[in-house]
Amino acid sequence: MIIVQDVVKAYDEITPALDHVSLQINDRDFVFLVGSSGAGKTTLIRLINKDEEPTSGSIFVDGVNITRLKRGEVPSLRRKIGVIFQDFKLLPHATVSENVEFALRVVGEHDGRGHQRVEEAIETVGLSAQARRRPYQLSGGEQQRVAIARCLVTDPPIVIADEPTGNLDPDTGWETMNLLVRINAMGTTVLIATHNRELVNTMRRRVISLEDGKVVRDEVGGGYSG
Repeated sequence: MIIVQDVVKAYDEITPALDHVSLQINDRDFVFLVGSSGAGKTTLIRLINKDEEPTSGSIFVDGVNITRLKRGEVPSLRRKIGVIFQDFKLLPHATVSENVEFALRVVGEHDGRGHQRVEEAIETVGLSAQARRRPYQLSGGEQQRVAIARCLVTDPPIVIADEPTGNLDPDTGWETMNLLVRINAMGTTVLIATHNRELVNTMRRRVISLEDGKVVRDEVGGGYSG
C-alpha cells in the first residue's frame, strides 16, 4: 500500500529531516512508527499524505507515484488515506454527526448514502448515543473516537494515526488502540506514529524505528527500543 524509495526531506543544508529513507508497508499491515522527537516520524507522515513534498526520492500509495501528482489529483489521494491527529481537530460547535459528516463533504462524497455512512461510522466507534453532542460535552477518549469515525466515514484503505494516544490517559489510550486493531482486522492498513513504549512493547506488532531521519530498525513483532 505504501512504498517509500530513497526519500530525502531537507529543510536546510545541515541536517535532513529524512535521510535516504526506504520502506514498504503492505496491504492490511499494522505498523508502529517510533523514534524520539525530531526523528522524522511526522515528516514522513506529512509526505505520505502529500502535505509536503520530498526533496528527492519517490513515494507510492496504492500503486500511484504521489510525487508526480498534480494539484488537482491530490483529493483522490486523500480519499485513500484517513489521518487521525493527536489533538483531534474537531469542529468545536458541531455535533458528533456533523463532525463526521464534514469529512464526506470535504472529499465530495456526500451522496444519498451520506447519512447512513455517518451513522455506521459512529456506530463502529461506539458513539451512537452521543451523536448529537458537541465536543465540549465529550471526554478526551470520546473526542478521539469521533476523530476516528470521521476518518473511517470515507472508507479509506489506509489509516495513519499521529500520536493518537498522546493526549489520553492510559486506559483510554488502550481503548483507542484496541479500536484501531479492530479497524485493521476489517481490512484497513494502519500506520501509527507513537512515543508510547508500553503500547508498542505489549502489542508486539511490526515496528519501524527512525533515528536522525534514518530507518535504523524494521522488525516484525518488535518492541520500542528507541
